[in-house]
Amino acid sequence: MKTIKHVIGVAVLLWTCSVSGEIAKSAEESTGPTFVLAALEENIWLPFKIPIVSIQPSEAKDRIFYFWFYENTFFDALEKGYAKFHGDKPSRVSVKNEGSQAEFVATDDRKIRLDCQVVEDGVDLLLTATNTTDYTWSEASALCPCFFPGSPDPKHPDPPIDEIFRDDEKTHTYFLGDKGLKMVETNTNLHFNHRLRDHIDRHIQAGEADKNWGVHHDAVAGLMVRESSDGEWVAGIGWEDFLAAQGHNPLHCMHLSVRLGALEPGETKTVRGKIYLFKGDKEDCLKRFNNDFKRNDG
Repeated sequence: MKTIKHVIGVAVLLWTCSVSGEIAKSAEESTGPTFVLAALEENIWLPFKIPIVSIQPSEAKDRIFYFWFYENTFFDALEKGYAKFHGDKPSRVSVKNEGSQAEFVATDDRKIRLDCQVVEDGVDLLLTATNTTDYTWSEASALCPCFFPGSPDPKHPDPPIDEIFRDDEKTHTYFLGDKGLKMVETNTNLHFNHRLRDHIDRHIQAGEADKNWGVHHDAVAGLMVRESSDGEWVAGIGWEDFLAAQGHNPLHCMHLSVRLGALEPGETKTVRGKIYLFKGDKEDCLKRFNNDFKRNDG
């Protein structure tokens, strides 16, 4: 016959095992952020500082990518002109919640804001833009951030480049075409959203765009991807609405412009995006992009 002490001892043992299991489960689930964001302001080789967020995996400190928001505008977004440099416009970048969130905010009369939130395989982006001008922005209006692996110039080493993402040979960077991911072979071509061909052609015919912009209307969705030189890692940027993909500029960057138009004066638009950085290849990144943005045709 079991004694009362024996029964109590078994109960305590079972309770202890149960609590230990819950603690272990909780510790496993609470591993902290998978990425750490940091706010930077760097000159690189420019005569002014630019607002940047660095994206670094918590468990792989030698991997890093950078996001400059934003560099250019297209087709009358924010100001008249088919292509305008905005990298010197005043903006504030800040990071909070132990590097799990960041925000870019324009500090002049532009109402432009980008919120960044760390998730398992990268960073979720939410762009909010309000048309504060007195004219309607074109269907093709857009702004373009710069997604880059660091400064490739040893004379201007900050922010430090992640060497495996340099892609000097231009053989590891891709945009999404109608037959899958297609290599970005040169920095002279903009691969436009194929759905905007008529709008771009009208701008060209009116003398409001470079005539060469009518050549490449071969991008089907807003994704750019770069594989690392060792084949172990992949970085990418995606937007749910986009104008064009272009890469291999002096910062060895990827330019995927976010479409804002058409936008009436006073009207606001939000656009979701995502930064990817994980162990895998370009097809893995495409699968995640298709899932994140509910695409079933890629």
